[in-house]
Amino acid sequence: MTQKLEILVLLRECGDPRPPARVISMGAGIDDRGLRMFPNPADLSALEEALCLADSQGASVTAVAIGSKRLDDTLRLALSMGASRAIRVCNHGIEGNDAVADAKLLARIYSIISPTLIFTGKTLVDRGDDPAPALAAINLGMPTVTAAVSLSMSGNSLEVMRKSDRGARQKVSAPIPCAIFFSSDKEPRYPSHDAVMNSLERKWKCGGCPSWG
Repeated sequence: MTQKLEILVLLRECGDPRPPARVISMGAGIDDRGLRMFPNPADLSALEEALCLADSQGASVTAVAIGSKRLDDTLRLALSMGASRAIRVCNHGIEGNDAVADAKLLARIYSIISPTLIFTGKTLVDRGDDPAPALAAINLGMPTVTAAVSLSMSGNSLEVMRKSDRGARQKVSAPIPCAIFFSSDKEPRYPSHDAVMNSLERKWKCGGCPSWG
């Protein structure tokens, strides 16, 4: 019997790399006032793949974001696209941490939610590779596939098409549970007006960290 798919999609926010950034002072960081922020495109591609599995396999999709209240807009977008629920993790301690510290927090989130599949983008559009999601999955003993462009179910495993060297494509089989890290090739669906309005009306499900269900 095919197991019920529970997919966790990690959504991250990126700064628009096109406008010039302003240095606050020597060694103090970057002033992001006026900098346009938006959901990471590769993460939205991962969300679209998860929603396609939800449509075809009856999977449950949980969108997760880590950070400030500003990320609520990204989570409401995920809900309007068709995610089953959305969770924002409030943890100011992650700010300025390295990939190892970030991976420890993500591993804790993975273990609490206990998904059968973890989807997110391979890279961040403004910062490049982010190793923390993969490190967290590996620390939990989950197989990982990176640079994925599409996937399909094959029994109790996934057939993943991924980018290889020099633009080639490679098909690999991944057991479930596993973590898949996507390129930004998949165009995410555009939510309907009614779905957007419904997402705005959804309330917190519980106290503590925000969660919509």
